[in-house]
Amino acid sequence: MMPLVAFDLDGTLLEAPPGMDYDDIEAVARMAPIEAAVRRARSLRRLGHPIVVVTGRREELRWMTELQVAVLLGPGVPIHMQAQWRGVSGLVAMKSETLRGQGAALFVGDSVFDARAAEAAGTRFLHATAFAAGEPLPAAA
Repeated sequence: MMPLVAFDLDGTLLEAPPGMDYDDIEAVARMAPIEAAVRRARSLRRLGHPIVVVTGRREELRWMTELQVAVLLGPGVPIHMQAQWRGVSGLVAMKSETLRGQGAALFVGDSVFDARAAEAAGTRFLHATAFAAGEPLPAAA
């Protein structure tokens, strides 16, 4: 079986402008895909890698998030979200627990918090910019 690859969403697969207001549903709906990252993630899925999305978005945005992920990556991609905002330490804890629980071999993300979550989970990390640029995946993935 191919190793599982986990992705952050905002800033990794979707453009996330600085100061994004996630309470503004219309702004969330207008977020544009990062085409190179989406193409590569789709390619990994076609090659047989299980894919999951691990995002700091709150559950209130699940319907929008499910729609966006289905459009970006296809149907059936599991999405892990926060029940409520618990601050940065809660975000890192949620992501690291999810990565560990899912057995992720690689986490692709855009922030230092994503890198910390991967490190805490014992999961390899690749920055979203490097992923979109086509840099090689770490050996375990």
